[in-house]
Amino acid sequence: MQFREIVLHNVGAYLGRQTIDLTTSPDRPVILIGGLNGCGKTTLLDSIQLVLYGNRARCAGRENQSYHDYLRSSISWNASSEEGAAIRLTFEVDEDGQRKIYEVTRSWTANRSRVKEVVAVRIDGRRDSAVSEGWSDFVEELLPLEIASLFFFDGEKIAALADPETAGAVVRTAVQSLLGISTLQQLRTDLVALQRRQVVDGVDPRIEQRIADLTQESTRLQMELDLLSQKRGEVVVRRHQAEGALAAAESDFHRQGGGLFERRVELETELKTVKAEIDRHRADLRGLAEGALPLALVSSHLRDVEVQVRKESEAAQTAVAMGILESRDRWLLEQMDAASRSRVAGLMSADREQRQAIAEVPQVLGIGSEAQAVLVSLRHTLDEQLGSLVGLLGGLNKLLVQAETIERQLAAVPDKDAIAALVESVSAGRTTVAQLRGAEGALNEDHERLTALKEESELALSAAHGERLNAALGEQDVRRIVDHAERVRGTLAELEQRLLLRHIGRVEVATLESFRRLMRKEGLVQDLQIDPETFSVSLLGADGQQIDPGRLSAGERQLLAIALLWGIARVAGDRIPTIVDTPLGRLDSHHRRFLVDRYFPKVGNQVLLLSTDEEFDEELASRLAPAVARTFLLNHDDDAKVTKVEEGYWWPLGGSDVA
Repeated sequence: MQFREIVLHNVGAYLGRQTIDLTTSPDRPVILIGGLNGCGKTTLLDSIQLVLYGNRARCAGRENQSYHDYLRSSISWNASSEEGAAIRLTFEVDEDGQRKIYEVTRSWTANRSRVKEVVAVRIDGRRDSAVSEGWSDFVEELLPLEIASLFFFDGEKIAALADPETAGAVVRTAVQSLLGISTLQQLRTDLVALQRRQVVDGVDPRIEQRIADLTQESTRLQMELDLLSQKRGEVVVRRHQAEGALAAAESDFHRQGGGLFERRVELETELKTVKAEIDRHRADLRGLAEGALPLALVSSHLRDVEVQVRKESEAAQTAVAMGILESRDRWLLEQMDAASRSRVAGLMSADREQRQAIAEVPQVLGIGSEAQAVLVSLRHTLDEQLGSLVGLLGGLNKLLVQAETIERQLAAVPDKDAIAALVESVSAGRTTVAQLRGAEGALNEDHERLTALKEESELALSAAHGERLNAALGEQDVRRIVDHAERVRGTLAELEQRLLLRHIGRVEVATLESFRRLMRKEGLVQDLQIDPETFSVSLLGADGQQIDPGRLSAGERQLLAIALLWGIARVAGDRIPTIVDTPLGRLDSHHRRFLVDRYFPKVGNQVLLLSTDEEFDEELASRLAPAVARTFLLNHDDDAKVTKVEEGYWWPLGGSDVA
């Protein structure tokens, strides 16, 4: 498929008839469409989806509106509702080796009570009424909606595809629809229907009624599941958007001191506790000061007193001993002979002189020998109290530093009024995310419940068909058809599994190669694997360990999502146009250059880029210029609220063949 032209008439900001030529060439596949925010880039992307898919289109501007309300609001405010709006898309498709040109026009008008919509399809210039009436089914054969969502996307929102769950759903859709697996599944389903049609006359009407009831129940459950899946998908998208908005709000909140604001009560409680500890330490210090501790100031004098008391005590004891020793010495000398008496008397005299020197120490204090024990005890008490003093002072110093730190943090807490808007934004964001997660969980539970009911219904239906089939197997032809159909179903199931593994392997290789082309950190990811059961995507690092997608930056996650889509497109044969709104929004300068040089010129045969002036500056635009076929500017008149499509860009890209 390749687009040739889109015409917008009174759609959104596009008043009147606005035409954009979308033709490209193999060597120049890119069309660059520039517009400031609010000029109609997203409206253009939505219009392409709307003209193709109508009520089922996943338009960014629809939000929670009903389809008719959305159509009514999409009519340009300068145009009358009776005149209405219209979108015409012309594209080429290869069918059975022939090139056919489709022209699809979706127009609508509105009055107070209702909206009238008309779809007209022309093939090779001739109106085809049958295709026009059944266009919603016919377009699924040309370009299934699930496949289109892989090629028409908002560059700022596809980072969600780096989430393993979301990526798994994308890979499942691509492999089953884009690469042909769904065709085999449909064949198997058709064979089951063929088997069930092999009925002979005379089958119990009660069985027929049960089959009819179960078929109706199964259809009802499938419709509910389809509706639930759509709601769940919408909730998942809204949750991703809400989480992104919450992350931005929390970032602003913390940058403005919100973290301290949230901790202010905790900090105040902590400060109160620290101050209580400071008071306790100071009370303990006062207790020490009220005791013996002040004597530590005269500790050297106390040591002198202790020495003096010891000397005076020794002097008193020596004086008493000398009186005893003197009478003992006389008695000993009387017992000795004359020869020994003279020598011993000298020794005794010297001893008495030495003792006399000790005994003659003056009694300055005169407090008695018992004071010595008191002084020793006092010295030990002071040593212990000095140790306690050092510990208390060290603890008090740490507490004072801690209190000062907390007080500085409290001083940095922003005023409640100044941060009120941010508090409200974060609180509202958290509430929204919690509500969406709750809604998503409830939808998942409902989906599981309905899936279980659907499986039970299918089992009961199969049993009823089996009962009817047993009645039909009496005829040989019927038995042969049923047996052959069963064998073919088994063969198709085996073929489906082999094709599935083959396609998954090709997608793995193509996505990994695409990711490496886009990444500047070439050693970050060494391998990429897709689970054939869940279709979840896993990244492996150089150490062979799985990489958590949360470790990737926002830009890297966006590149991973782009690589996944690119890999799928390469495996599918690049046969569908690629449309990217805001293609470079979240990327840094290096990643932007990689996309401009390595992705946009090579992703397909037709690439529409809807950009702002900040995304494709003059340098990037000149790098992309060799691949650009056409350029357009969406010029918006703020006063008239009207956008006009004009050829050209904000700055020249070079080359006379570039519009």
